[in-house]
Amino acid sequence: MNGEPANAQEKRAAQLRAAAEALVVWARARRDTWSSTPAGVAHVLPSPQLVTVPPQFVPDGPIVDEAEVAGGPELPSVASSSPPVRLRIAALGLPLRKLGRGSLRVGAVAALLAVLIGGGRLSREWWSKRPTTPKTGTAVLASVPPGSDATVVGATTGTTPLTTELTPGRNAIEVRHSSATERLEIDVTSGQSTTGRVDGKGKRMGRLVVRSEPPAARVLIDGTARGVTPLDLDDVSVGSHVVELQSDGGSVRRTVLVMAERPAEIAESIYAGWLKVFSPFEIEIADGTRGIQLDERGQAMLPPGSHDLRFENRELGYLETRRVEILPGEIRSLSLSPPPSMLTVTATVPADVLIDGESAGSTPLTDHPVALGTRNMVVKSTAGATRRFSLTMTVKPVRIDVDFSKP
Repeated sequence: MNGEPANAQEKRAAQLRAAAEALVVWARARRDTWSSTPAGVAHVLPSPQLVTVPPQFVPDGPIVDEAEVAGGPELPSVASSSPPVRLRIAALGLPLRKLGRGSLRVGAVAALLAVLIGGGRLSREWWSKRPTTPKTGTAVLASVPPGSDATVVGATTGTTPLTTELTPGRNAIEVRHSSATERLEIDVTSGQSTTGRVDGKGKRMGRLVVRSEPPAARVLIDGTARGVTPLDLDDVSVGSHVVELQSDGGSVRRTVLVMAERPAEIAESIYAGWLKVFSPFEIEIADGTRGIQLDERGQAMLPPGSHDLRFENRELGYLETRRVEILPGEIRSLSLSPPPSMLTVTATVPADVLIDGESAGSTPLTDHPVALGTRNMVVKSTAGATRRFSLTMTVKPVRIDVDFSKP
């Protein structure tokens, strides 16, 4: 070091190496005690007799006092809740500010060891607090009435209601009530709860989850009211069910298959759909007491659900009622095909009958079907005389008598 003989520098370097080796030994000893230290308790370096150095390595120079050491650099605290940790070198009598470059390298090694000690503690705490993935799931076995013997095949046995931890995946369950035995499978999910249910008649039960947008829709299952959305039922029998959601904005009807192994889910948005009507003549449409006006495309917006629509043309005497199911956001097309009216034509002489330019036959023409509406009819005799008529065909039969003797 500055101005020191070579042998003095070597001696001081050996002393520093011995101090570093002693610090390593201490660090290893402290590491072995980490497993018994509660999580959250900081590891603090004891002071000032932290490092014991063999007497032969203690330098001949003056020992610095505590105040002088305190003025030197300090290692940072290993935890915010712990008091600062000071690397005290009073035992060596070497204030850090008096060390040369070679000594600083050894001092840096010592500082690094202290940081590793603190980092190891923090790493241990992080791993101890790290969340772990559950290795099991919860199965809840219920029966109506309760008190049935339930057995998880190859595992737990108990009386319903029974709650037990099972490995994720499908687990076979046997439920014995009276003289009957019901077998079902529960699909268990890690870290979650799954319910299996049977009734006293051996009927398997499942879970049905119903959601709607907007919420608070009335839920009917097979015509029976069960509540309002959002709704979670665990007593729905296994099999096919008709579920209807009713709200002020309309209704939606769906068929759902309920299974014992996993929940059945229905999620519906209740909003309007479209009705498109094709008709050979003008009609008036009513939904109950409310009239429906078609736009230029022949369409009208209606709430979702079932509608009993009335189609009418008073002039033609046409009236028909149809039940139409409107689905949210979809177009329901409807074609009206009224039954034809019947036309009878007679003439004083044999004649041919043409309707809208097409031959309908020769007189006498009896109960000939003609579509409702306004029709152009021509009656032409074999002598060439012609009579023309504009007919309004209604639902009632029409009869025309042609007298060719009159001009």
